[in-house]
Amino acid sequence: MKANPGWSFEGLAFQANAPVVGDCPAGRMLVTRLYNNGKGGQANHRYLTSRSALADMLAQGWIVEGPVYCTPP
Repeated sequence: MKANPGWSFEGLAFQANAPVVGDCPAGRMLVTRLYNNGKGGQANHRYLTSRSALADMLAQGWIVEGPVYCTPP
């Protein structure tokens, strides 16, 4: 992309690492992906770091697709 004159590199927006065996190293937060299975007529995904928000979404019928990346807190 940097070689394409139609694009401007604006720097790194964030830093993420892949989780190892579903967890993150010390000093990183796990980001979990959920799916609503088309509930309400529109398919949708959510990405959460909060365990309480995750529990709330599960109670609403969302499906945990799993950990997707680790991010700085």
